[in-house]
Amino acid sequence: MDENPIDGRPSSAPSDEPPRPPAPSTAPNADTMASLRNASAGLARALAPLDKSLAPLQGLVAPLEPLGKQMLAFIGAAVLFVGTFLTVRSASASFAGITVVSVSQNLWGYAGFTAVIVTLSAILAAGAALLRMYVWLWIAAIVSLVFLVLSFLFSFGGGWGLSWGWIVLFIGLLALIAASLMRDTGKAHI
Repeated sequence: MDENPIDGRPSSAPSDEPPRPPAPSTAPNADTMASLRNASAGLARALAPLDKSLAPLQGLVAPLEPLGKQMLAFIGAAVLFVGTFLTVRSASASFAGITVVSVSQNLWGYAGFTAVIVTLSAILAAGAALLRMYVWLWIAAIVSLVFLVLSFLFSFGGGWGLSWGWIVLFIGLLALIAASLMRDTGKAHI
């Protein structure tokens, strides 16, 4: 008889422990995926008139097509996510030409709710790109656009100045919008 390497008992010896139930699967089941695909199809039908009216803009993003819609969506989501942690506002106080105090805030410190919404939109965009359900990119891009523009407009005044984090956030947003506009060439990277 062979010994069990874990506890040293013979491998054919009966165990006193009750059998363990199988570990729950973390993979989505077929019903969940089917309902998600049905929701995506319904959303695609609702956005079909918008897609047709934006056809002239697809020519603007045509140079990005070799990159692929999926990769551009991943890049936009990653840049948008990273942008929430970069400095968006800064202020400094000087005395006799010497900076005494300098303070900066990222999006989480300045507009925490906006940071949560933009982060969730970036996650939605990355998930949509991974599953190749590109119609959800529109939702992520529009929600991010609304919240970022409102936060940007309210960031003026109070002695605060704008910082370079806004540039990164809007580049990520533009990448998501471009991925939403781009024709699907079928080029998948994952």
